[in-house]
Amino acid sequence: MRPGFLLLSITLAGILLVGGAPPTGGEEAMLSGLDSLEQRRLLLSLQEEREALQREFAAKEEKLAIRELELKTLEIEVDKKLAQLQQARDDLSRLLEAKDEVEAQRIQGLGKMYEKMDPAQGAVLLAKLDRELAVRILAGMKAKAAGALLENMPPEEARRLSTSYSTLVKD
Repeated sequence: MRPGFLLLSITLAGILLVGGAPPTGGEEAMLSGLDSLEQRRLLLSLQEEREALQREFAAKEEKLAIRELELKTLEIEVDKKLAQLQQARDDLSRLLEAKDEVEAQRIQGLGKMYEKMDPAQGAVLLAKLDRELAVRILAGMKAKAAGALLENMPPEEARRLSTSYSTLVKD
């Protein structure tokens, strides 16, 4: 036996043992058409590298598919949370509108009460209130009754409320 043939046989046996499966029919035909041992080794090495890259590619594709599924799941969860937040925002908006409506009705009721009071007594009470509340009460009153209250207030307080009232009307 020639030494080159022995080396080729050992190499092929090692490749078959390490590579796992024996070469397919197409690979055997390709290997038999090669002239030198080096060409055969190079071809087998390239085939092994190609198979390894294909396995690596398949593994990465599988990981990518899993990642995409996870992202879709998270997207669905985020959409649900956004819908819940929007619902909560809508509920809060309705509650605030209802609160504002009730508050406006109560202030309107206060305005009617102040209209029926003695102007001197009403002026003393109105002067002690928060400016914003006092202005809103004045805005809900008839002009004649509001004028009588302002007339019975100290001039500085009447000026302050009149200025705030005029700003309220502009807004």
